[in-house]
Amino acid sequence: MPDRNRQHSKTGNAITTSSAHSPEAKTRVARLFLRMEAAYLSKWTLSKASSELLTAAMVEWADAIADLSDQEIQAGLRKMRDEFPSWPPAVGEFRKLCRADEPEYQQPPIFKALPESETERKRLDDIGRKAFADLRKKGVI
Repeated sequence: MPDRNRQHSKTGNAITTSSAHSPEAKTRVARLFLRMEAAYLSKWTLSKASSELLTAAMVEWADAIADLSDQEIQAGLRKMRDEFPSWPPAVGEFRKLCRADEPEYQQPPIFKALPESETERKRLDDIGRKAFADLRKKGVI
């Protein structure tokens, strides 16, 4: 479980647990809820919730995102479009999106898969030809 009493190491935008119910925390959650409502329209049912449920949800989400930086929340919102295209994520699912490693959401550059030089390409071609020749000798292909 993350230590919610320390500031996030990347930025100073995280909120400590003691301030999770501060006006700043409420503003962050309100902005996040607005983005969720815009993304999911009528499926984001908190916009129609009773004031008691809305307050409880805001407290829960404020606590859940208190240790996340603004950049992590933005990353979570971007990933949310792909991972949850039809229905909004639960608070725990949203946290996972915010904390997921960026590289798994990025395509590797295609040039890394290609041989670097003509010599390397010929070497790899020879290896491939030899491997196919061995398979033919064994009757595999």
